[in-house]
Amino acid sequence: MPKLMGVTGYSGAGKTSAIEHMATQCGASRIYVGQLVADEVIAQGLRPGADSEKKVRVDLRGRFGMAGLARLVTPAILSHFADGRSVLIDAICSLEELDYYRATFAADPILVSVLASFDVRADRVAARLEKAMTREKLLERDELEKIVLRTDLAIGAADIKIENEGDLPHLHRQLDLHVCGLLPKFHKCP
Repeated sequence: MPKLMGVTGYSGAGKTSAIEHMATQCGASRIYVGQLVADEVIAQGLRPGADSEKKVRVDLRGRFGMAGLARLVTPAILSHFADGRSVLIDAICSLEELDYYRATFAADPILVSVLASFDVRADRVAARLEKAMTREKLLERDELEKIVLRTDLAIGAADIKIENEGDLPHLHRQLDLHVCGLLPKFHKCP
């Protein structure tokens, strides 16, 4: 039976790297919730970047509720489940989203938090080729996630916590050891 697993954590912690590794290891489908925000930025004709994404993220949650983004990706999750695939959500940012997933899907979601210090995260987001952020922008993003979304509560509710202070191979070893075995491997029959 397919499972639903989400990843939570602050920007630059390594959520996307974790999801990409897990998807490769078990053949699960990845849903990047932030794509909804990026698509809406374009649809509104806004300039791509952190400020526009922040505005859209807040607007979407204002229109659809704190679990609005989770509601918007539900059809995609159901489609993958119908195909027999487990689904990895990048990312669950609030308790309301987690509660929505738990109430909506029979396969009790597993929540993994990826944790890294501010300095490590700041170095990572500054070095990104896409969506690079300054330390100041990361502080702003952290404030939004702490005050508006209460991402700290989602992190605290995680079933599994992965420290990601090291390099990518170290993250992969931690995921292989603590997470990847929880998802069934997907094999599509010809």
